[in-house]
Amino acid sequence: MISVIIWTLICSLQPPIVYDEHYELQIYKLLKAASKGDMKQLKRIENEKYIDINDTDYDTRSALHLAACGGHIESVKFLLKNNAGYLERKDRCLGHTPAEDAAWHERRNDNNASKSKLQRIIDFLNNQKGLQTYKCSFKDSVVLKIIKAAEYGEISVLQSLHDNRTDMNLSDNDGRTALHAAVERNQEKVIEFLIDKCKVSPFQRWSKTHQII
Repeated sequence: MISVIIWTLICSLQPPIVYDEHYELQIYKLLKAASKGDMKQLKRIENEKYIDINDTDYDTRSALHLAACGGHIESVKFLLKNNAGYLERKDRCLGHTPAEDAAWHERRNDNNASKSKLQRIIDFLNNQKGLQTYKCSFKDSVVLKIIKAAEYGEISVLQSLHDNRTDMNLSDNDGRTALHAAVERNQEKVIEFLIDKCKVSPFQRWSKTHQII
């Protein structure tokens, strides 16, 4: 029993290899910790180095978005110190940066965080602009690899990713998937592979307007 626990801990400390359901679960834990201002959990996740803490959820909301609109200044500072949550990254729901998200919640006055805390975060984030460079997250790099492989008909690459249990429904910030790319480039074999073998969804929209079928 002890050996199993040790092996589990060792595996959890390994750097990310594939973006799968387990990786998504760790991202969920990261975002939940940020939304609650749970510094102990944030530090533990960052120290493990298993996930890229710059990664986002399906709606491209980062830990920085959630820490900001939750009024958690210490979490915001910690994330920026560790180059997490690009300041100019916009979520897919409202098109907000973390600072704009905090400002939106401040205006609505329906947040548990006080206006003073939110304003402090808004001022802090606005003062950081220009000091942080864009960092391609692990998720972004995997999405790019999947989409490029689909565009160029590289089924062997897609097969390898699928064999490693990569989420083949992953999309870029506009909602564009490998299946969208394959349809655009008329890659019939790739389309068949993605639908028949990978069971990807043909109903996912791209930029909320383009649907595959």
